[in-house]
Amino acid sequence: MHEALDRLATDLFRMFARFEYALKAAGFYQRATPRDDAAKPDWTQFAQSVRDVLNHPADTELQEAIEFILGHPP
Repeated sequence: MHEALDRLATDLFRMFARFEYALKAAGFYQRATPRDDAAKPDWTQFAQSVRDVLNHPADTELQEAIEFILGHPP
C-alpha cells in the first residue's frame, strides 16, 4: 500500500513540476524583481489566457472534456 501511495505522490510531483516548467517556458512567469533569478509560474496570467478557450470551446471534443471534468471533479 505504501509503495503504491509513494509512487502516486512521486508521479503527481513530477507531472506538476513539468507543468510548471512548461508554463515558465511559454512565458507565464513572474519575478519578485527584474533582477531576480527565481522565476515563479504565473498561474493567474495563464488562467486569463485560456479563459476564452474554455468558455467558448472550438470543437465538441473539447466541450465534452470540459463538461466531464466540471461534472466529475477530481
